[in-house]
Formats: sequence, C-alpha cells, structure tokens
Amino acid sequence: HGTKLNEPPWNDFNARILAFTLSPSETEEEFIHAIFNMSDDAVEITLPNIPGVKWLRVVDTSLPSPEDIIKSGNKSEKGAQICSSASNSIVVFEGHQTN
Repeated sequence: HGTKLNEPPWNDFNARILAFTLSPSETEEEFIHAIFNMSDDAVEITLPNIPGVKWLRVVDTSLPSPEDIIKSGNKSEKGAQICSSASNSIVVFEGHQTN
C-alpha cells in the first residue's frame, strides 16, 4: 500500500510511504499492519477494514523511547480507520479478532 489501501506506488520513484498488511498463518496469531513514512511530512493513512478485526497500535517510532514500543496493557485501540504517521517514522498495528 501507499497512502491509500491497495494502491502501492511502485512506479513512483519519489514515493516515501510504504505500508503492508500481514495475515496470520495460525489462528492464535494476529494481523500486522506496518506503515513506513520516509517523508518529511506527517500523513494520514487508512487502515485495512477487515471484518471482525480491531487494530491496536503497538509501535510508533515518533514517540520518545521507551514509549515508542507499547506494552500489552497500554495498547490503544484504533477505532477509526484513519491514523496519523509522523514524518520519518514507523507505526505498527496488531489486528485482533473480535469474533
């Protein structure tokens, strides 16, 4: 993905946003959605809408250490399908099945 889902900017040599989703291979595993913002600007990114999955932010390198890696009890649910990614940062979400 780029800034829009299912629209990777493969032919844009100036693209500075890369996002991807990993599906679990086992039932006890979680979905992973990673956003790499290599630009000098903050961007709004749409998270995948996967039925029965809620997204929890687990990594945000724009935060100071040790707050950049969110511990299990402090993970914040992302109810909206839009998230912000600060400039030159990586944000990772876990997708937890709600069914």
